[in-house]
Amino acid sequence: MRLSLFLSSITVASALSVSLSPHGHSSHNKSTVVPALYESSTKCVYPVPDPRFNLQKYLGKWYQVAGTPFRQTSGARCVAAQYRLNENGTVAVQNISIGPNNQTVSVNGTATPASKEYGQGGVLTVEFPQGYPSKCPGPNYIVQEYGDDHAIVQTANWGVLYILARERNPPQERVEKWISNAVRLGSNATAIMMYDQTNCE
Repeated sequence: MRLSLFLSSITVASALSVSLSPHGHSSHNKSTVVPALYESSTKCVYPVPDPRFNLQKYLGKWYQVAGTPFRQTSGARCVAAQYRLNENGTVAVQNISIGPNNQTVSVNGTATPASKEYGQGGVLTVEFPQGYPSKCPGPNYIVQEYGDDHAIVQTANWGVLYILARERNPPQERVEKWISNAVRLGSNATAIMMYDQTNCE
C-alpha cells in the first residue's frame, strides 16, 4: 500500500456543490485547495486529520448537529455518540438516535486507531457487528477539524460528514460556522442537513 500527499482542488459551483479533482486545478468556478492522502492501489482519497486531535479529550459524549444522512442517522433525530477507551487502546463506540417511528436505536461498535501513515491522530477505523462495508480499505473516521466544543468528521472520498458538538443545542451561528468550515474542507454543501436535537429526553 502506498499513500501520497497531494493538494486536491475543490471546485465550488454556484449551487455550492463540491467536487474533488486530483489534478489540483479548476477552470470555471471559485476553487479552494485542501490537502489529502491518495492511495493509488485503491484510488481512495483520505482527508488529512487535524493535528490538534487529542484522543483522551475526545472521549465522552458528542451530539450530531449537522452532516450528511447515513444509515442509522437517515431520518433520525437526537443523534448522539458516546466514546470510551478500552484497555487494549481501542475505543468503544455507542451510537444512539431516535428513529422516524420514535423508537430509540442504539448501535455499539469499536474504533481502532489507524496506521500512522494516515496521520498522527484523529484517524480511526470504526467497525460495527452489523457490518457497514466501506469501498475503501483505510480509515473511515477522520477528524478534519477538532476543538473543545466541536468536531468535523469525514470518511474516505468525502463520502459522509458528521458535525459533532459537545452541547446538544449549540447556538445556530456556531453551527453555521462549522458547516462553512466543513465545506471549506471539502464537504458537499448541498448534501449537508441540520439534525433535530429537541425533545430528546
